[in-house]
Amino acid sequence: MSNVVRAALVQSEWTGDKESMVAKNIEYARKAAAQGARILCFQEIFSGPYFCTEQRN
Repeated sequence: MSNVVRAALVQSEWTGDKESMVAKNIEYARKAAAQGARILCFQEIFSGPYFCTEQRN
């Protein structure tokens, strides 16, 4: 029995809408699982745009 557990880290560019982001991340999850990943870690707020892409003082 192997003690190795494969994990995948997923980060992607905002596509512009929640539905396509969910679909995009599902596809990444399927690809990672096909390559043996058993743990998937997605970026924070993956279903929406990052909230502080711009800072004004």
